Amino acid sequence: MNSDDTLYGRIRNGVLILSGSSPSIRVDGGCLVVADGPVPVPASHRGRALPANQRMVTLRLPRAGCELDRIAATRNSGFITLGAIKWMHDVGVSFIQIDWNGEVLLETAPARLDRPVLRRAQALSQDRLAITREIIRRKLLGQAKVATLLGAPDTATLIEGIASELSAAHKAAQVLAAEAVAATAYWSVWSGVALRFERRSEVPLHWQTFGGRNSPLTAGPFRAVTPGQALLNYLSALATTEATIALAAVGLDPGIGVFHVDRDRRASLAYDAVEVIRPYVEAFVLHWIAECRLAKRDFWEHGDGHVTITHPAQLAFGDDAANVAKGDGSRCRLVGAMLRGACFPVFCTRTAFAASSLPGARSSLSHRAHRHATVLPRVRQRACPEAAQVLLE
Repeated sequence: MNSDDTLYGRIRNGVLILSGSSPSIRVDGGCLVVADGPVPVPASHRGRALPANQRMVTLRLPRAGCELDRIAATRNSGFITLGAIKWMHDVGVSFIQIDWNGEVLLETAPARLDRPVLRRAQALSQDRLAITREIIRRKLLGQAKVATLLGAPDTATLIEGIASELSAAHKAAQVLAAEAVAATAYWSVWSGVALRFERRSEVPLHWQTFGGRNSPLTAGPFRAVTPGQALLNYLSALATTEATIALAAVGLDPGIGVFHVDRDRRASLAYDAVEVIRPYVEAFVLHWIAECRLAKRDFWEHGDGHVTITHPAQLAFGDDAANVAKGDGSRCRLVGAMLRGACFPVFCTRTAFAASSLPGARSSLSHRAHRHATVLPRVRQRACPEAAQVLLE
């Protein structure tokens, strides 16, 4: 990736990424005016360069027929006016600000349903075990397909077998214990996935493969120590944010979880919902690292060994990731169960995810995996004849 990559002013599937150093969002003449940049001065330019304010890429968006669904800012500079916030609320445009480490600093959502009856049913649900089983079952079936894509059919068979046995679990703890067993096998397949770097001799040896999913700094996925882990953590943060928006939009309380325990200032139900679409997130990261040739400057290693992605990588990765999350305007199918004798609907909502139920969904990511099936086996350094099909079935 190049450090001068610029994607200013490009709306893809309703998503606009603000990645410049001086973005602004304001209202002028009834239109939302979004400026991003400035565009870099070409190295071949001779003479005096234009001032930065004349090198901005500006969009003027009317209310009627607005093609924008989501704005995501990836830097901590720039401004947004109160009038712009009101304009986006009225039109139904969400705004997200993401820090350099993937942490969500701010998120707004369009007007949402306010149904106390639904929130009460959510809080008093007696079917948490059934919901937990279904979420984990779908997650494991999806990860089995990714394992097949990685050329590990034996691991895929093991994970499918664990998924088929979840119906016999009588406690949520048993379901989560089974998930942990599957995770150990699944992430062992990922550990040898190679990342392609320019000038490999300048890159630490442990950066050149994905490595384990758990960081030695936290004994969990947070505070990644390899670039592959950092990329997956960044996209997972985007996924959780969009799940939070989707849940709130249909009137649910994102903070009241099913099997993620309640914690202050955490959207536990969003973490539950994200489990369903983690295989899509992971397959996208796999596709992306197979397709891209990375550079050492795309990542930064902190003093304790913690690795984060830098701004150039955020531009290239974040733009694609936001649009995979957007799911080409598809709908997010989340959890179905019975709450207090009434049907908790299998609700569908417009969201930034194609969180469709794996298997059986054909998402934009599936098309991309099919298109790059000849590249993916090189990541695992072995042939995988079924690579074009495992995400399509």
